[in-house]
Amino acid sequence: MVKHRNLIAATLCFSVASMVSQAADFQQAPLTLPTIIKLTGGHRWISIATARWNDINGRARSAVGFAEGQSASAASAEAIRQCQERGGRGCATLGTYDNGCFFVTIGVRSGSVSIGTGSTRQRSIENCENEGYICQKPIGGCV
Repeated sequence: MVKHRNLIAATLCFSVASMVSQAADFQQAPLTLPTIIKLTGGHRWISIATARWNDINGRARSAVGFAEGQSASAASAEAIRQCQERGGRGCATLGTYDNGCFFVTIGVRSGSVSIGTGSTRQRSIENCENEGYICQKPIGGCV
């Protein structure tokens, strides 16, 4: 069994329905997560898993898991677990990397959600906003 003591995990989950009704406040909403993680010591991997679904009332929902590990499979499994722990249905890994940076942001507009990704925080926001969404502060990291 993988020991999780060497994993650094950060997650976020958004209730999109409440954010859509407060879109002006959405961009200012503080996160309680690190928004960038610089990993050191030994060979490391980072992974991001996401899920988008509609709840039983038809509201758009999204969950994200971000994890770091000493192997690709450990980082991926932990990111999926974190996504599922936040209520994600059908969580899937967006990517697992051992070199470079990867960031993800969630955007909302009129009852729908989107995910923007990029190698920098700014690029992930631009990719999200280019689709017409109001986008949250990204999370991610570098290895």
